[in-house]
Amino acid sequence: MSEQPVAPGFSTAELRVLLDCIAAPGVVLVGELANPLDRRLAQDIVQAIAGMTVEVQRAQFRWPQTQTGDATPAAARNAYRGFLRGQVERASARLLLMLGAEAAALTDDESNFGDVVLLALPDARALRADPVAKKRLWLSVSPLVHS
Repeated sequence: MSEQPVAPGFSTAELRVLLDCIAAPGVVLVGELANPLDRRLAQDIVQAIAGMTVEVQRAQFRWPQTQTGDATPAAARNAYRGFLRGQVERASARLLLMLGAEAAALTDDESNFGDVVLLALPDARALRADPVAKKRLWLSVSPLVHS
């Protein structure tokens, strides 16, 4: 029985994941935020949705989490699902933004977050480089923003 690949770019033999999470009341954003410009863009997105005066919370999802134990892709998916659920609950999120393919790679059909709207978005670098992508992002989230 052969294992299916976890996601493009991830090897099942050496699965390593590092994703940043920025959350504020009502919204959680998860993605690979490799540099300060990516982190600033992600924070700006979260604050545009939650309100500019809210304090954002930061967290990271790392895999593998320990050097021992179950390091299979299934365990990674379960741990990621648990991490996301915890972040969504803490932020009372109604919106979960997956910034880039890496953020969505470990989700599957079993990743159910209740009434939370889940949006898959381009990665931060693509958003920063393409004003049209930023406009599409805003048009997709603006109906969910409280005025």
